[in-house]
Amino acid sequence: MQSEGVAPDGYTFVSVLSACSNLGDLEFGKYIHYLTRDLSRSEVMIGTALTEMYAQCGDVDKAFAVFIKIGKRDVFCWNVIIKALALHGRSEEAIQIFLLMRKTGLKPNDFTFTSALFACSHGGLVEEGLRIFNSMEKYYKISPKITHFACLIDMLCRNAQLEEAMLLVEDMPFKPDVAIWGALLGGCRVTGDFKLAEKVVEKATELETNDSGVYVLLSNIYASAGQWIEAADARKKMDEKKISKKAGSSVV
Repeated sequence: MQSEGVAPDGYTFVSVLSACSNLGDLEFGKYIHYLTRDLSRSEVMIGTALTEMYAQCGDVDKAFAVFIKIGKRDVFCWNVIIKALALHGRSEEAIQIFLLMRKTGLKPNDFTFTSALFACSHGGLVEEGLRIFNSMEKYYKISPKITHFACLIDMLCRNAQLEEAMLLVEDMPFKPDVAIWGALLGGCRVTGDFKLAEKVVEKATELETNDSGVYVLLSNIYASAGQWIEAADARKKMDEKKISKKAGSSVV
């Protein structure tokens, strides 16, 4: 392109940076960053792409450094850095950025809340997660989707609040999917709550899914506690329902 005398524009750089993100090519991404050094401060589009590239390549500190230099940030830019911090285990920082975004007057969208709730789930920030979830409709008129409920349920399960999580599953306006049941079973495995695990599997099978993960995990829960008869029984029930276990099958 350049050899033919055609100068790359912002869209070109964004496309190349997106490819670097997908490939995890940090070195070439740095080279593109060098080429855009006069543009990255002024163009939010390039700045956002650079932030995402560094985050995808594992250099979250550099991603944050680029984010800070972006002049007028839009919601997509904020979403990228919140997601990056959340995915790399920096939950408290992710929430701080989320709160800072709200202070600027910019309205969060569905993806913003998903990343913020993910951060709360993996960071054990239960009270903050509940506040954020409740603020969706109260302050922003955004109806929570199943992804938001899934994050909240996972957060409660990770904090061993299984009964609360189960009540939320029963009250939410969506039909639970296998991922949500998997989060509940994961919590049962940690706490050793066999009765609730059986209840979860019973309800999960009402989905009429052929995914064997719920039975496999129930069997593993029993096996980890040395209850081999119950573990075998769970496997037997899976066979009776003619559910075949795929290689690597799991719901968590």
